[in-house]
Amino acid sequence: MSLLRIPLSLLLTLVSTAALADFHIESNDAGDGFLQVAVVNGTQANASRVELSYFGSVFAVDAPGWSCSGNKCALDGLPAGQSASLKLLIAFDQPYVRKRVELGAAADVAGKRVLKSEFAFPARYLRFAVAHDGDSGAGSLRAAIEAVNADAVCAALPCAIDLPAATIRPWSPLPRITARDVLVTGPAVLDGSATTGNALDFAGAERAEVDGLTIVDFGDNAILLRPLPTASSLKVAHCDLERNLRGVNFAAGGYFDTVIIRDNTIRDHIRSAVFDGSDGAPGFSLGPRIRIERNRISGNGASGIFLGERSDGALIVDNVIESNHDFGIAVARGAHNVRILQNSIAHNGSAIDIGLDGPTLLLPLPTGDRSAAVIESATYDPATNTTTIAGKPSVTPIGICDLCITHIVSLYANDAAEHGEFAEAQNYLGDAQPNGSGFVLTFNGDLRGKYITALATRWVNGVGSDFFDTAELSKAFLVQ
Repeated sequence: MSLLRIPLSLLLTLVSTAALADFHIESNDAGDGFLQVAVVNGTQANASRVELSYFGSVFAVDAPGWSCSGNKCALDGLPAGQSASLKLLIAFDQPYVRKRVELGAAADVAGKRVLKSEFAFPARYLRFAVAHDGDSGAGSLRAAIEAVNADAVCAALPCAIDLPAATIRPWSPLPRITARDVLVTGPAVLDGSATTGNALDFAGAERAEVDGLTIVDFGDNAILLRPLPTASSLKVAHCDLERNLRGVNFAAGGYFDTVIIRDNTIRDHIRSAVFDGSDGAPGFSLGPRIRIERNRISGNGASGIFLGERSDGALIVDNVIESNHDFGIAVARGAHNVRILQNSIAHNGSAIDIGLDGPTLLLPLPTGDRSAAVIESATYDPATNTTTIAGKPSVTPIGICDLCITHIVSLYANDAAEHGEFAEAQNYLGDAQPNGSGFVLTFNGDLRGKYITALATRWVNGVGSDFFDTAELSKAFLVQ
């Protein structure tokens, strides 16, 4: 559903449906006609009556442990924090094509029926092989990029550049990649120490993917996507990006329908590891357009992750973000729908900053209150061997309602208060539960000597979708 950019106060008057966080579907093109699909129960409750439905171009299913019939597979249950995978074999009827597969998942979680959907786009590529590590001539990376750019198939259909297990050292800037839908896949090392410019420069691709590469020592971006005026997509997975100017940069000039940055090491860049300078989207984002998950982001000269003024819909989850010079995560004031969840953030110039202006505990904005949480107590009880942490704001479960607004408060333990009154988000403890007008988390174990921080995220269930707004971290509280 696309909406005009309107104040959230008006948006929230619209009708919503029930939602629960973190039960979702993940999909990945596994090659050879297979689509890898996982149903993920990221909630704190066990899921029962789990079902996965699929529609469009599915030829067969490989689903050990599932019970499958027709276009549906089912599980009796899926424990909290677990996932269950299967493979779908896609029926390709053309030599080079990208298919659309609709996925739907349903389960009972904490007494409520949860429904999630996703579209996957597995492809059969026209492939261009890089045969050697030379900088020019037939079989070189440069020649493969030029061939993809010139091929009439690649102007409309999926194409791939396959790199060998070799170190490729260009002696002059590589050409921009202008194909419409292109995958660049490793396991090569691209070494930019002898040249200038970007390593992989996608100039207006509707879809760009990079998988399994190591990219080091380029004077500009390791991966740059120059977006189109219409929606573009970018996926970067299983890559090692080191010592470039920036790691991944999705630039101004258009907007992104989907960005996935997953399972990478992105470290020691001169500036930021991940930089979102895009123009947002014409509508109001009601879901995560940008997913940054399961990466190790460290030692960068600016921020680990930067979300610019028009960033629109980001989920940052399960990353290790450490030792970045400025902020672990920098969020511009104009960024919308940002959720930061279950990361390990430590030893940065600062953990999470909104507005690039240092700690701002009180942040009432036109789109709603994004003020930091306040920890009021954190004590250890030796009789029960538990540490109890309490504070504000209040949290409540979101149920079935026309309009639901609450907070998620995530708690973290730190070895030290690295920034005076403030610490970071080193070790995730869990999400708080309701406690009257505030929150409480009871942790099984002795946290004495640890500095606790709380991250409040305003959670709105509106227009049939979840909307999140992160705050900054609370002041640190020493457990006694």
